[in-house]
This record gives sequence, C-alpha cells and structure tokens, in this order.
Amino acid sequence: MNLLKVTLYIAILTTLGYGCVKKPVFPHEENNFQNEYKGLLIINEGLWQQNNSTLTYYNPTSKVIQKNVFYLVNNQILGDTANDLLQVADTLFIVVSTSNTIYKLNAKTLKIIQTLTISNGGDLRKMIYLSPHKAYISALTGQKVWIINPSSMQVISSFYASFPEAMALIHNKLYITQSNYPPNFKNKSLIVWDVQTDTKIKEILLPVENARHLAVDRLQYLWVSCTGDYINPISAICKINTNYDSIEVSVPISNNPTHICSVQDTVYVMNDIGVFRYYSGLTAPQIWLNKSTYTELGEVFYNFYFDEVWQKWYIATSKQFVYDGSILIFDRSRNLEHSFISGLNPSVMLHNR
Repeated sequence: MNLLKVTLYIAILTTLGYGCVKKPVFPHEENNFQNEYKGLLIINEGLWQQNNSTLTYYNPTSKVIQKNVFYLVNNQILGDTANDLLQVADTLFIVVSTSNTIYKLNAKTLKIIQTLTISNGGDLRKMIYLSPHKAYISALTGQKVWIINPSSMQVISSFYASFPEAMALIHNKLYITQSNYPPNFKNKSLIVWDVQTDTKIKEILLPVENARHLAVDRLQYLWVSCTGDYINPISAICKINTNYDSIEVSVPISNNPTHICSVQDTVYVMNDIGVFRYYSGLTAPQIWLNKSTYTELGEVFYNFYFDEVWQKWYIATSKQFVYDGSILIFDRSRNLEHSFISGLNPSVMLHNR
C-alpha cells in the first residue's frame, strides 16, 4: 500500500468517523469447511487500522467462493492490513503489515501452525523464503529487513534498508527495493544482498526513483517498476542483468506504474490506465488491458496475478477503497471468462496447490 493510498484511507476513516476497531464484526459467512483448499487464495487488505483483513478461497473448477475463510477455519481475525502470501511445499505464510504478524498455516486445511508477532516490526511488507531455517521480511517504516527462522518462527537478526518493500531472490542474492516513504524522501537505489554471508554486495543506482515492485523473467533478469516522485512522477521499468548487477534497459512508462510480472518473454506492468506489456522489439510498452473497459466509476485495478498451471490471468479491483472489490478472470487471449466479489481491497493472489 503506497503513501497515497494510506493518505486516502485516513481521509476516508476520518470522514466516516471510524475509530480504532480491535475486533470487527464480519457479515455472516457459511461454515462450509472443506478437507482441503486447493485453488485460488486472495488476500483482502481491508482498511488500514481497522483490523479487517480477510482471506478468500476460490475453486476454479466448481466456482465455489468462500469468503473470510481464515476466520472460519481458525476462529481468529487475520489482523490489520495483510500484505503478503506465499507457499512453501505444504505450508503457507501470511504477512500482516500493521499487526506486525506472520502466520504459518497448513496449506491443505488453512489451520494455523505457528504465529510470530514482532512487537517493533515496523510495518512488515514482503517475505522471501530461503530455507527451513532462514527467511527475510521487509519492514517499511521500520527501515530494516528482518531475518527469521521459519521453522521455529523466531527472529534471528535484522539489517538496515531505507523504506524497503519488494524483494526477489536470484543467484543467492537478495534484491530489495527502497521506496519514497515519506514522499519528500528520494530513493533511487536497489540493494543487492548476499544471503550466504548476510552482507551488502552493492546498491544499484536506478535511473528513476521510488522502486516499488519486482519481477523475475525466465532468464533470471530482474525487472523493476519505478513509480517516480508522487507529486510529479517520471516513471519507468528497468531490466537488470543479475550476473553483473547492471541496468540493461530502462523503458519510460507513464500513469503511476505499480505491480509488474513476467510471463515467458513478455513483461506486464499495471498502472492507472490498465495493464501494459513490453517485450524485445517494442519501442514502448503497449496497452494490453484497458481498465475502463472492465471497471465502474471509482473502481481501479489493484493487483494482478498470472497462474502458470491454469494459464489464467486474475485482476483484482478495488472500489473506492471502502467497498468489496472483484476478481476478474481472463484467458491468455484476454477474454473475460468469469468474475466474483472477493473482499475489501483484494490484493495478493496465490494458486494453493
């Protein structure tokens, strides 16, 4: 969640007169418990400081939708602003930002195995799993990256990074974005970290400030989405050669680029207009999905996910940040196949196998 979204959340909460809610009351959900939850899992961020993040389950075969499934399975709320979801074999990890909590779940049942809460966590953002005994978690306002033991769910140590968000692991090197938070901060470098010695290798100077999101292509090149200054942005996507940790390509792209992903030889990036694509031979990114075709007034594309197994695109939408958003399902040819309501500000999605 970037600063503009946080500011909007605060304004909305002030207007509506909300206070700090410790345990929100959710709408009634049917207790249709299952033996296993193979399918699409969606993190719904909820509203900042409202403790109303949720988890939605979707079965692509039966089209069964189970909202608020984390609470139904565990009789416990997910917390304040869930931010990341990843799977390692038969285990899931959920990172909850403002609550500074990491949940370890059984991937089949979604039941909690262990919980780690870092009291001075500093707004936990993203998690990279290295081994059963080592994982990294970025902390935005804490300006650090935590190193934890995911088996024992205990903190090992931490190191400094300037407002870190996204991370990617390539060739035993951890790449860490450093964002512009607060907006008068000017971050233009990407940290390269040696995960074997836990020392900084270097910082790559980017042509545009405020790196926010990362993607790794099939040849192990790293793509960086740089949003630029929040007030008067000059934005770009950059391709980094991870053998030499040098920038090979910098491509300008306008309208606040955010999330980025790579599918085969094509890079897709989301911005305020929709989803653009870029590949070798193009002089500039070209529009692939126009947001206005698939959204209502006040609704935005919030995140996207391509599933390699199902060969489907999932686009999450947010409706003015205070109404439940949708998941739009497209095939590889951009045909809209199905859509459903997920929850408040649906974001990170994962094929739970």
